[in-house]
Amino acid sequence: MSERFSFMNTYTHTLDDKGRLALPGRFRDELQKSERPDEVVALPNQEGGYLTLYPHEHWQKVEADLRAIEDTDERETALEYFVGNSDRLTLDKNGRLLISPRFRELTGLDKEVDVAGLSFKIKIRPSRKNTAGQVEVPQPKAPDAATVKKIFL
Repeated sequence: MSERFSFMNTYTHTLDDKGRLALPGRFRDELQKSERPDEVVALPNQEGGYLTLYPHEHWQKVEADLRAIEDTDERETALEYFVGNSDRLTLDKNGRLLISPRFRELTGLDKEVDVAGLSFKIKIRPSRKNTAGQVEVPQPKAPDAATVKKIFL
């Protein structure tokens, strides 16, 4: 399912006064592959200070995986975190998403944001531009050996 999407690159965009974000054109093009190209599910990450967007099909897989967990306190916690904190967002005819004041507050999203494509999902975080207007790109962490082995071998 999520293999059909290929969100790539990072773009800096601005939220308007109403909290709307115009998704990059390439991301909107990728969403056209979805059964619901005008809908994504947003999940805030308070600790990390970002908002993750999932295409409809990928979110359906997340929900199916949650339903498959044995009915325990662990499942209840996972449901509360993932489903209880998420929301469906609809792209308007101009390709914009309205990010709620609650999500903006939880994630620290203000005017300038970075919109990063992460293969099957999109991450929105406060912009990493420095005072000179240049984007500060942190060194990515290398995955552990087991993860690399799963991907490449």
